[in-house]
Amino acid sequence: MTDGFTIAAAVANEQILEALHDLDHIDALTRKVDLSGIPSKSHDIGIWPRLASASVGEGVDLAASQVNSTKATVTASEKGLMIVPTDALNLSSLAQIMDFAREAAAAVREQQMGDVCALAASFSGAISNTGVNVTETNVIDTIAGLANARHIGVTLRGAMYPQVWLDYVKSVGSVFTPATGPGAAGPRAAMAEFALMAGGFQRDVFGAEWYVTTAVQTANSGADSACFLVNPLRAIARGVKYESRVEVQRDASLRATEIVVTAFDGVVEIEDSAGYGLIIDR
Repeated sequence: MTDGFTIAAAVANEQILEALHDLDHIDALTRKVDLSGIPSKSHDIGIWPRLASASVGEGVDLAASQVNSTKATVTASEKGLMIVPTDALNLSSLAQIMDFAREAAAAVREQQMGDVCALAASFSGAISNTGVNVTETNVIDTIAGLANARHIGVTLRGAMYPQVWLDYVKSVGSVFTPATGPGAAGPRAAMAEFALMAGGFQRDVFGAEWYVTTAVQTANSGADSACFLVNPLRAIARGVKYESRVEVQRDASLRATEIVVTAFDGVVEIEDSAGYGLIIDR
């Protein structure tokens, strides 16, 4: 570690600021498949086809309908990070073994969130308005894209890049007239409704739950953000053998301690129509 961490012991450990990592919304945006008790890294998720009924004449024998189901296979793989602080460092730094472990675990979780957002950027249905700030109309049309594909009756959830969310806030009221005034809540309460929340969860007047994260991928050579909205039960599956795991191992000959943080998971798109992209200016 560099000089800032070999400071006087009189300074308390809590004076070291934690690193800034992406917000974690993985479980809210995906369908979790527990693979911990299954002797396999992969798991099939079956999808029913839509069956059609038809009128039939009295006394006419029905013909059998073919049922062609499909599936998506989620496969888990390992990811991890190892840090090896030496004894010399431990004797001169305020950072302790578990401080290293905590930061490494946050980095692994950040990669997992990135995996979800990278996969979500590939949905074929999307509202695309490259180089232009998001509008209230764009958000309504994104919700409509899922609703028109019969993804209704569930809470839709989406991810926005922070700047995109704030651009959306500036547009609120441009289409949906009742949103132009604060009503009984008053101006201060109305503004608080759209403020960036500490945990990254934002509310939306159209019923969809939106989350802000810098893990949202770029599009169009970095000019745009690949935001998205999903039916979380049908869009993305996340198979988990185990969540982040910390192991500490002593290397006596090196006079150091290995801190190993690993996770064993993977993501896959289940149903393309269950996700809708919002490709908009970053």
